[in-house]
Amino acid sequence: MAQTLIAYYCFNDNDATLVHDFSGNQRDSTAETGFSISTDAGAIGKVGVFNGSSTVLNFGNITAFDAITAFSMVARFKTDAIGARQVIAIRQGHHILEITATGKVRWSLYSEDAILFECTTAESIVAATWYTVVCAWSISGGNLMRIYINELDSPDTETFDPIEMETNSNPLYIGATNTPGDYFDGMIEMISFYAKDLDDDEINTVIESPSG
Repeated sequence: MAQTLIAYYCFNDNDATLVHDFSGNQRDSTAETGFSISTDAGAIGKVGVFNGSSTVLNFGNITAFDAITAFSMVARFKTDAIGARQVIAIRQGHHILEITATGKVRWSLYSEDAILFECTTAESIVAATWYTVVCAWSISGGNLMRIYINELDSPDTETFDPIEMETNSNPLYIGATNTPGDYFDGMIEMISFYAKDLDDDEINTVIESPSG
């Protein structure tokens, strides 16, 4: 799994002025707005605090996202409120992980700068609760998008015609859109990105030990 790890952010170095990439790929943040690091009783390590009105992290253009045929991401988070769209992570023209206004988790993938693939959970999450969300997709896996929340069984799924991800030069943002807007309101303990479709054993590992 390490060979396909694009970036991994967990805030355990307690540095709010430069958010470090723990994957070893040195894809650190280029700008932070309104960001702080804290602890929480439900977390394993340090958490990033997002205020819901101005906090956003900018990691610049990460070219490892480009032209891939398999992609997964893992996020452990707790939102303070449900009722407005909240973006957890976005690379415009590539992917968005968000919470909808009704509390559903939605994962979208782009092709040719338009959202082509989209998977939304049937159930809604609730505020003040920690969740580990795993999203996985690949062309070779039948182009099946899957979202797992806190468990390996019964993922939400969608299937689309196979097409690879497009190349672009847009930055990765965590905590808001690139506009910015639709701010995340709560805490993120970790978020990681992979150029592969995580298998069942790997998904089970990150759910059981989300700070990895």
